[in-house]
Amino acid sequence: MTRAIHVLHAPSPLGLKPQLEGRASGVRRAPQALRDAGLHNALGARFAGEVAPPPYVEEREAATSLRNVASIAAYSVALADATERLLDEGGLVLVLGGDCSILLGTALALRRRGRFGVVYIDAHPDYLTTAQTETGGVAGLPLALVTGLGPDVLANLEGRRPYIDEHDAMVVGSRDPFQVRASPDGGKRVEESSIRVLDLDEVRDRGAAALAGYVLERMQARGVDGVWVHLDVDVLDSAIMPAVDSPEPGGMSRDELVELLRELVVSPLVRGLQVTIYDPDRDSDGSAARLLVDLLSDALNRDP
Repeated sequence: MTRAIHVLHAPSPLGLKPQLEGRASGVRRAPQALRDAGLHNALGARFAGEVAPPPYVEEREAATSLRNVASIAAYSVALADATERLLDEGGLVLVLGGDCSILLGTALALRRRGRFGVVYIDAHPDYLTTAQTETGGVAGLPLALVTGLGPDVLANLEGRRPYIDEHDAMVVGSRDPFQVRASPDGGKRVEESSIRVLDLDEVRDRGAAALAGYVLERMQARGVDGVWVHLDVDVLDSAIMPAVDSPEPGGMSRDELVELLRELVVSPLVRGLQVTIYDPDRDSDGSAARLLVDLLSDALNRDP
């Protein structure tokens, strides 16, 4: 890739339920574990620092029944500040999480700058509402929150609701497109929204490269100022990526994901990529980290 790559660490576990009683999820160690496994060197990337999260609190907030709400709100603003500084430098911003709630910070940075689209590559659409989440983890809600569905404390930071317009969001590779259940709070299913869902069957029917082309064409036709790619590594088949909190069989192969990412990030429309949910605590031999280093370096080290 001819563009410079700036790597920002966002090791937040704030959006997940505790891995053990009183202990935050191991995703907090993911960015450093990937760096130790050689990712930054493999990409020829510049390490641009870390946005450290506040302490993890296990108890749920009474008003929303979510965990770490105030901390996630404050962290999202700090992450937005750091992300925006890197966007100013040009190149490709690579944010290593942490859990999926980091999308609030990166999406807020994008909203400050204009109108952006998001490509949400994930086994789940993460479109739950506060009444629908069983764990109280904000990591099940980020796509709903950034498109304006949810409590002001998270969905309306700086009065910028929505950070991403529903029409400018696409879910890719989901194996659970009907995740959202009926709810007394009036929450809707993702397929009832204006978010375009391209599930794993459609990825395979079209082919990963062709689907990426379709995604970029649609985003360009929407007239967005740029695109952000979210990657939750649980989109991969659990046979090759077991080091996640919700491993499921039947996901993408390594080559399918490489092909998809290659075609996306080579486009100048794509301004950044975030990687989430890899858990080193579930990767005792480091094989999942090595897979991700190999996969990401293969996908990003490509000239246009």
